[in-house]
Amino acid sequence: MTVEAALYAGVFGIALFLRLFRLGLVPLSESEAAQAVAALHGTVLPPGDSPSLYAINSLLLSIFSPSDALVRIVPAVIGSTLVLLPALFRDAIGRWGALGASLILALSPVALAASRSLDGEVITVACVIVLVALVRRYQLTRDERDLIGAAVVLGVGLASGTGMYTALLALGASWIVLRVALRDDTARGSPLVFPNRTKVIAVVVGAFVLAATGVLTKPSGLAAAGDVLMAWLGGFGAPSGSSAFDIIQVLAVYELLALIVGAIGAGRALMRADRFGAWLGFAAIIGLSIIIVQPGRQPIDLLLPVALLALLAGYAIQPWAEAQAKAALTVDGVIVAIGAAMSGVLILLLTSYLRNALQTAVQVQPNVFVLAMFIVLPGLIGLLLSTMYEVSAVLRGAATLGLALLALGSFGAGWGATQVRVGDPHEIIWGQGTTSMDVRALVMTAEQVAIRTQGHARTLPFRVEVDDSVVAWYFRDAQPPVEPAPGVVTLYGSPPQSGDAKYVGARFTLRGTWDALGLSSEAWLEWALFRTGGLDQPLTTQAVTVWQKK
Repeated sequence: MTVEAALYAGVFGIALFLRLFRLGLVPLSESEAAQAVAALHGTVLPPGDSPSLYAINSLLLSIFSPSDALVRIVPAVIGSTLVLLPALFRDAIGRWGALGASLILALSPVALAASRSLDGEVITVACVIVLVALVRRYQLTRDERDLIGAAVVLGVGLASGTGMYTALLALGASWIVLRVALRDDTARGSPLVFPNRTKVIAVVVGAFVLAATGVLTKPSGLAAAGDVLMAWLGGFGAPSGSSAFDIIQVLAVYELLALIVGAIGAGRALMRADRFGAWLGFAAIIGLSIIIVQPGRQPIDLLLPVALLALLAGYAIQPWAEAQAKAALTVDGVIVAIGAAMSGVLILLLTSYLRNALQTAVQVQPNVFVLAMFIVLPGLIGLLLSTMYEVSAVLRGAATLGLALLALGSFGAGWGATQVRVGDPHEIIWGQGTTSMDVRALVMTAEQVAIRTQGHARTLPFRVEVDDSVVAWYFRDAQPPVEPAPGVVTLYGSPPQSGDAKYVGARFTLRGTWDALGLSSEAWLEWALFRTGGLDQPLTTQAVTVWQKK
């Protein structure tokens, strides 16, 4: 066990904890519930969802008791494994750079949300990273085993979700852009030139079929896999999805660590004329552009550009780590401690200012003192430290402090979205129509009705009159023993179809939405930091009534 291996084990442990801890805390979204119901009953998978997850969850649900955590366990495990994949690029971005990329992925809020969702995006991104590593190694060694492995990964990725087509388009377009920019024949030695094409295509098709059908245990998954490409194309004409404004906000508010450090790494790679780094940079930009122009986009689709940005961040983290070899605790420790104290003061000032500003109903002008503190104080302290210590030591300390603050912010954003403010539409990282935590109260109420009427809650004596995937999942055990049913679930505002029976009902919110568009600058900043929207409350988009027979 080397120190490097121990550090990777620690990063993997952090990722595993963040992804598995209270995995079923957030209720299933509408899309997740539709996939879970299809896997439970063996019905047709909704277009565009992951056939491979469908096959695996069908097997799991046939063995274990259905639960929210069970249907999410596979993405959570694969999402935890995803953080180890930057180690495949240690020769390109450096050993410490690869470790830093792993840590960025472990703390990434988008990666965390994707891993805790019943969605195939995390599988496709993992396949993309492995595919790039194997193709790159084949380009260097011409070992046919790498090519066959890449074919297997490609087949699995194509059967796992629509994100694979975004990735292939982004990587291919990046290669073309790089070839045109360099104005040389990059086709020589290209991974696109390989022998035994028939064998490779056969391996891709075989892996695709086996992944889509759960090793032939779920043949119906093959038809769903054939619809993945059409669903991806249909996403460009989809009527609904997160707005482009929300997608940019998710990247700017939740993923500052990957965005800032990745941009620095991309710039460093370009200055060094590193072709692999330039290729990753163009692929990240093209992938993000495809997601933005696709109307059917979702925030977790950002996992692909975030993963590429994490790899690019390695180009910036590696020289920072090498510079730490020159650090002295008595110097760099003092600089970091002073910077941390200054950052704490500035954050407290900003927090106090925003809280006071949002408590008033009138427009509050920017606080000149706070703005001056943010501009003048860091400059004065940096100048003072430069007179006491070497400039290189001050820069090292500033870089260390900046990385630490960005990592802390990334962890806080991810923890808040998955553990603290679950079911809150202000957490736009979950997309439009966030399932409310009121669903938990709805299930508890239904179980209490079941216990009062039949003495147990193994089945729910309810008739469901709502065509909604979330209701279908949480009322999967609904079996009214007699008519009129002891309990009925209807859309809010609709009475139960019960004849002469009398019912009393209670309203429960299923989903709500919220939009930051139109907020004032102060309100937007308060939302970005605290996830509250001032006086702008979330809008309920779906509600139901649970009725109990008198």
